[in-house]
Amino acid sequence: MFIDDEADGAVDIQVYLRTIDDSTSGIRGHFRISNRLNSADFTLFTIDGAITEATGYFKIPCTKLTGSDSYTNGEDIIITFARTGDKGDTGLQGAQGVQGAQGVQGAQGIAGSQGVQGAQGAQGTAGTTGAQGAQGAQGFQGTQGVQGAQGVQGTNGTVGTQGVQGAQGVQGTQGVQGAQGRQGAQGVQGTAGTGGAQGAQGVQGAQGVQGTNGTVGTQGVQGAQGVQGAQGRQGATGSQGVQGAQGRQGATGDSVWAISAAGISTISEVGVNTTGLPASLTGVGNSFQGLYISNGMFIMDNTLNGNHYIGTAYNGLMAGPVTVNGNLSIDGVWVVV
Repeated sequence: MFIDDEADGAVDIQVYLRTIDDSTSGIRGHFRISNRLNSADFTLFTIDGAITEATGYFKIPCTKLTGSDSYTNGEDIIITFARTGDKGDTGLQGAQGVQGAQGVQGAQGIAGSQGVQGAQGAQGTAGTTGAQGAQGAQGFQGTQGVQGAQGVQGTNGTVGTQGVQGAQGVQGTQGVQGAQGRQGAQGVQGTAGTGGAQGAQGVQGAQGVQGTNGTVGTQGVQGAQGVQGAQGRQGATGSQGVQGAQGRQGATGDSVWAISAAGISTISEVGVNTTGLPASLTGVGNSFQGLYISNGMFIMDNTLNGNHYIGTAYNGLMAGPVTVNGNLSIDGVWVVV
């Protein structure tokens, strides 16, 4: 709701309006709008938060509770404010109530009785085990048949046919296996008693005689193997060529390099001079001079004379300070340390 700083008669009510939201409760207060001539025509609101003071009026956050929905423009109304008191201190926590007694558990229903188990009959005493019959003697093994003579082997020529393999002799018949002795009769089962022994097992019948093996048929004739072609003669070995003459020994080197167990080393001072490079080279510092290697050190001049060019594929390194006497063009990298 927006409300003016002044009431009827130009009465300034700003000081009062600044106090209607001072409560620390969640709902800061209430206000009631009613028709001045008809008090039954009213609307009741709650103040829900802090008010905002604008130029010439106040903004009051509110929520309608009940009452009329609208008023006409210019209607003579009365607004009554009621600020809510500050939120009180939190009260002490009450003592915990006594826990009620647990209810009595209902009685369990009666379980039906289990039927009586019948008594176990007494086991009879075991009868005496009969003696085991004697094992019959083993039959004689028949003699082995005579092996047929081996066929004559053909003569070697253009690998002749293989001779016929002789028929295999007839295998002798296997002797009859003696009958198995009779097993003693099963003892009579005794009368029922406590933990009697088990009666003897009945006699097993004798095993029947095994029939003779039939004659094995003769093996068929194997076909002749084809003739193998003769192997060609090996060619004669050529004579060994004459060994070439030994080349001349190279000329002796100069007095700059020497070969030792440590490798190649210098025996005099060595300078690197690039003045002999052709002027047509591009991208190379062909005009640089004055790089020396001595006692494990690089020694460079501290002046750069003439015009020079460092290409994009090259990096230049010098020890400073350096004096440049001429023009130095750099497309690569030049570092002075």
